Amino acid sequence: IANGDIVRLFDVQLATPPHAYYVVYEKQVKERPEVAVFIDWLLQAFRTP
Repeated sequence: IANGDIVRLFDVQLATPPHAYYVVYEKQVKERPEVAVFIDWLLQAFRTP
């Protein structure tokens, strides 16, 4: 975490759709690099082929 890497905190994996996940944040929060990286990771992880 100190290096800015995303690390797995728990041995749990999120299921892919049909479930829905929502990320709610204030607009200016996405300007923080670590938040932007996390949101981008979520979008890529659950992108349907």
